[in-house]
Amino acid sequence: MKKLTLILLLLVAAAPCTFRSQAQERPWMKYITPSGYYQAGYSIDDALNNTFYIKRARIALAGELINSERYGKVEYKVQAELAGSPKLMDYFVRYTVRPEFGIIFGQTKTPLTVENSEYAPLKLEMIDYSLVVQRFARMSANDLYLKASSGGREMGIQFFGNWFKMNDGHALVRYQVGLFNGNGINKNDDDRLKNFMARVMIFPIKDLSISGCYERRLGHMDEVEIYNDYDYRILDRYGAAIAYDSKFAWFRTEYMAGHTFGWRAEGAYVTAGYKITPTWNVGARYDYFTTNSREVGHDQQYITVGTSWHPFPRLRLQLNYTHKQEPDRSVTHLVNVMSSIILWESPLREILPSSFGEQIPAIRSPKAFLYGVREQEGPICSPEGEKRGRGERRGLFCTPEVVKRGRGEQRGLFCTPEGEKRGRGEQRGLICSPEGVSGAGSSRRGRRWRFLRGGRGGRRRCGGRGG
Repeated sequence: MKKLTLILLLLVAAAPCTFRSQAQERPWMKYITPSGYYQAGYSIDDALNNTFYIKRARIALAGELINSERYGKVEYKVQAELAGSPKLMDYFVRYTVRPEFGIIFGQTKTPLTVENSEYAPLKLEMIDYSLVVQRFARMSANDLYLKASSGGREMGIQFFGNWFKMNDGHALVRYQVGLFNGNGINKNDDDRLKNFMARVMIFPIKDLSISGCYERRLGHMDEVEIYNDYDYRILDRYGAAIAYDSKFAWFRTEYMAGHTFGWRAEGAYVTAGYKITPTWNVGARYDYFTTNSREVGHDQQYITVGTSWHPFPRLRLQLNYTHKQEPDRSVTHLVNVMSSIILWESPLREILPSSFGEQIPAIRSPKAFLYGVREQEGPICSPEGEKRGRGERRGLFCTPEVVKRGRGEQRGLFCTPEGEKRGRGEQRGLICSPEGVSGAGSSRRGRRWRFLRGGRGGRRRCGGRGG
């Protein structure tokens, strides 16, 4: 394990030397691309308990092995956590046969709870995950079953797919079904039991999802441990969620319940926020969780308010205040500050696509708070331009109609809506007319040109009204 982590670290450390400029991209880079991010902060409570901390320091290699209409798409990802004790978080292969059916084999996030699987740490609005995710989805050392954190991940196999394509391209229904060891990460199965998990998400509109999930510990043991007259091995989880996430605001609520060690626990959270600008948002969250719903005195209630700011595309700063009421009715107040630094961009989502043909995230407007493959460089584009070319990585200002850009625009060309494909002549900043669909030689020197389709003789006719 340590050797594999060291090799991964060395490969990613060498990445800046290999990929010095985005303009130097080669076709083989899609097969192996590094990514990584770093999260660190400072927290203090009303008892003056305070500490600096490193929350996450992750590096990864991911890529695309096959991508064809005939054979489908095969992708892989290996991700290591370097904060604390180094360990592998993800190592899986994802094979999308068709949008309606795909397979994931390896160690990856489970479909339990929307917040765990759909909100990666760089997308999560608050610094910490909700109590429901921490206690039910193996996201913290306070997990009810493992008593340890596995980052919301398990080793196993999953089947997924999108059904019923809508007019705007998003899928009406997405499903995930999987079988997992149930022992946490980087561990082989030590019994004959498996964890079954499933989830169905319905998207009435693109930004709104309604979902339900379920988990059950399956199998039979020769010897059954008894705890308070309950089967020690009984484990089940069930829940429902509603999530709305648009360019301007978000709202999400989720309820989970289940049996662990004979106790029935349950919890819920509600979070909402407003995106004041493309780089600044504010929000709040209410958390409730009880480890035993049959008795009084086992519940926790947290109220969190916070803000998030992106001064640069690769930097995010967060500030949270949390009012905590613990099971013993004690109250504490916590202030938490954290910064997230994106070291390299990732070519592969941790979450599954919700649209047909969306395996690699499309390039969106700067209002998108989840920075995807191309968005990390900060292009300034219009909302309609869903797929962007290489030229926009250097800050091109473009019109809504220009959906796909040519190589010529890499040096900051200002162009008209009609000019969908530009020639080589425009690479030096030519300001051209709507008719100029294909450039000519003289236009490389910045001269105004009346474009005529014709032979080589046309290259001498420029300026003024030009014949």
